[in-house]
Amino acid sequence: MAKGESAYAAYMLAAEDVISTQVRTTAIPRRFSAVTRQIWTMQPRLAKTQGKRWRRLLEEQKFRAAYDFLLLRAEEDPSLSELCEFWTKAQVGVDFSTNKRTGNDRPRRRYRRRTPSSV
Repeated sequence: MAKGESAYAAYMLAAEDVISTQVRTTAIPRRFSAVTRQIWTMQPRLAKTQGKRWRRLLEEQKFRAAYDFLLLRAEEDPSLSELCEFWTKAQVGVDFSTNKRTGNDRPRRRYRRRTPSSV
């Protein structure tokens, strides 16, 4: 980011550098390295808590893993504790087995499938 790259691009370059260095000594299947990249690239998105977009992150498939990684980062960098607190509170009422909010949310509208009328 010091070179003017966006946070996302900087995370992608850093992830590629770290993973390529590690692959020289340890075989890492792509299914694991891809998930690792997803978790790392979600970190800048977790920092954006204004507006409405942050709610969509709760529905991301790898949100919980990214959140856990954020908590680990906060152990090294105490300035992240406020951000961790925000995401901890944001998860209240979320069922991660289905990635859906529970509780007093408005019910989703159900649309009936239109069938072609018989002639």
